[in-house]
Amino acid sequence: MYVQWVLCDWGDESCVKILKQAKEAVTSNGKGKVMIADMVVGHQSCSDRDATETLLSFDLVIMMAAEGKIRTEAQFAKLFSEAGFTSYTITPVCGLRVLIQLYP
Repeated sequence: MYVQWVLCDWGDESCVKILKQAKEAVTSNGKGKVMIADMVVGHQSCSDRDATETLLSFDLVIMMAAEGKIRTEAQFAKLFSEAGFTSYTITPVCGLRVLIQLYP
């Protein structure tokens, strides 16, 4: 299952619900993973000052327009754990975006 820039639009409670449903969908056949394209504050993909400022600007816009936010890796890890995922990897893919792979 692939999710792109969805979790940043939602609060923590809603994200956990979304992730639980995604986990249920990918484990229904006995194997699978969830792939998320998003931005992660403080990740190596945004290690310079300009990148961090851009992420924080996105964060302000999202907080004004929706209940979501741009999260740190620790905040994502907490959501993944609450949704029942056992592990994850984060891979920089393009600019500020990363690919997060979640494993049940």
